[in-house]
Amino acid sequence: MIKAISFGITYLIIRLFSFFPFFILNGLSWIIFQMLDKIIHYRQQVILRNLRNAFPEKSQEEIRIIKTEFYRYFSRLIMENIKMYSLSPKRLEKYIHLKNPEVIRKFYDEGVSVAAIAAHYGNWEWLLGLKKDVPFHTLGIYKPLNNSLFNTFITGHRSRYNTEMINMRDVPRVLRNYVNKGIRTLTLFIADQSPVWEEIQYWTKFLNQNTAVYLGPEKLAQKLKLTVIYFRVNVLKNHRYEVEAIPLTEDASKLKRFELTEAYLRLLEEDIINMPCYWLWSHRRWKLTEKRDLQEKQGIYRFEGHFRKK
Repeated sequence: MIKAISFGITYLIIRLFSFFPFFILNGLSWIIFQMLDKIIHYRQQVILRNLRNAFPEKSQEEIRIIKTEFYRYFSRLIMENIKMYSLSPKRLEKYIHLKNPEVIRKFYDEGVSVAAIAAHYGNWEWLLGLKKDVPFHTLGIYKPLNNSLFNTFITGHRSRYNTEMINMRDVPRVLRNYVNKGIRTLTLFIADQSPVWEEIQYWTKFLNQNTAVYLGPEKLAQKLKLTVIYFRVNVLKNHRYEVEAIPLTEDASKLKRFELTEAYLRLLEEDIINMPCYWLWSHRRWKLTEKRDLQEKQGIYRFEGHFRKK
């Protein structure tokens, strides 16, 4: 009952605010920005720790500026994603476009299926607005929420943009089924999240830190011989975005293990270094690194390989 009431109130608030024009939402965004930065200090210690570790060469003042700019953009992101609940596919398409749609068309004409890898950089939710430039049957991946009402609400909302939403546990089966039927698909992976501790299979250097990496996109792409692209997001003014499709490989099965993952991470790292405020710094991306360091200080060496301490 409590979950149902909570969902009902949240749903009504989101739907109400989503109908506000952008000039009002921009004012609300400024208020949220002030609250996050000056009053609540939302996850400030996590953000500062992540920034200091990622950019050890920057001064305290430079780190503070990036933190403030992150709060500013994060506030814009909140309002954009609320607004999305009243945006039709046609209207969303006006705010985001693909810089080089010929890349997608080329792969479609060749009859291959594509894995598009992106990150929590810019507005990853608005990538659904690229459907006009994607002739493929598009698939989006989601992690089920504990609250089934919110889960149904969010997946149903995303499905409005002509994208089939797939539970992350069902992705291998669904993709294999489409490949066997000869249906060309483009599957969007938001791939910069942390893996489960028990399933870590690879560590790399990312933003100057030992980082556990999620290998799901690479494994699926190699097993199904998918073409892989990276969606580079450029954040523009007035809630607009430009996305560039960067080919990583035309057949992932021909790459060495971890080669695809490294190629993606290096491009993402480049984007973050160029414009750091657009990445999700409030997420505890390196909590597994902290756990590993703590265990190794206690003499517990669970991981072999290049980053094992001697």
